[in-house]
Formats: sequence, C-alpha cells, structure tokens
Amino acid sequence: MNIIRSQKRAEYINHALYFCPECNSIDTFSAKGNDFYCRSCGYDIHINKYGFFERKSFGKLYFNNIRDWFNWEEKKLIEFVSEKLIGNYKDVIFEDTASNVYKENELGDMIFIGIADIKLFISKIEIDFKNKKDVFTLNFNDLQTINPQVNERLEIYYKNTAYRIIGNQPGVSALKWELALNVIWKSLGQDYKLSSYMTIQ
Repeated sequence: MNIIRSQKRAEYINHALYFCPECNSIDTFSAKGNDFYCRSCGYDIHINKYGFFERKSFGKLYFNNIRDWFNWEEKKLIEFVSEKLIGNYKDVIFEDTASNVYKENELGDMIFIGIADIKLFISKIEIDFKNKKDVFTLNFNDLQTINPQVNERLEIYYKNTAYRIIGNQPGVSALKWELALNVIWKSLGQDYKLSSYMTIQ
C-alpha cells in the first residue's frame, strides 16, 4: 500500500465532502493538516498515511474512505432536496454567505460586483448583496448552467451572461450546488440541463 508523505492530507477535502454524517449539517467542515472536523457538531476525522479515515476522538466511524462518503452524501443530498420539493418548502435550503460575486462584461472579463449571500430555494436562487437593497433573483428556467470549479469557485450561466461565485473561506463546496440544481431541473422536466456524470432518478 502506498504511503502519502504529505502532512496536508486533509487540505481541500471539504471541496468534495460537504455533508456531515453525524449531524447532517451541510458545508460545515474545516480542515487543517491531516485532520478535518464539523464546526456544527465536532465530528472529527484524521486521514492516515495510507489515505484512509480514522476517528481523531472516540465515536462512530461512518466511512473509512472518501469514495464511500462521497457516494453516500450524493444520495443524501438528492433525498434532502427532493423532500424540500415535495413538501413545497419555503425557506432557504442552504446558502453560502459573504461570497465574492463577479459578472462577465461585454469584453468577456470577469468584474467584481459585490459580496453577497447566495441562497438556494426550491423555486429560485437569490444573490443577496450586502451593501445593496436589491436582491438578484435567478429563476431555474433561465438558469442555463451551473458548474463547480477549483478553489471554492462556482460558475453560473444565466440569460447568456456568465457569473462567478467564490466562497468566503477555504473549502466551501461548489459541488453541492451542481447536484441540488440537477435534482430541481429533473423535477421541472429540464433533463437537457443535467450533468452527464450524475444519475438523478
């Protein structure tokens, strides 16, 4: 078995893992060195020299590797969002606070337009700017694509205009947005927007 020499084995783990199996919180992981933990409930994990997960403290180990955890959370988030849709949930499903927002100008350059809370509802996404009275609302019919990128970055294409959202702290997962929107688009019959590598029933 190959040994991982890095002492930063947990770095960026929360780009992929965003659903806590202990308390079901979303995007509450912080990572440092070879360890990461949930800020909501304290559930903690150490990544050993072989890349497997161990509990840093006592308690249940739900998954000993990233693959099983990732597969579980994908199904869990699909179930979570589907329940909100069925129940006609009116509140925020999840949000990324104090994100940097950029908009493509006529030259194709990304221009910073403000800091905002990005909120997902069952019928829309709201970009709630900190220093502006207006809330920019994106409806799902005109939302063309939503793609996670590296370094807490989310790319959105809306009404033929590109937007870039960058999380306010290391490890904010953009993956959850893509998966949640695939569930919503599927429910709206907009299968042509679905990511090819995701399976949404």
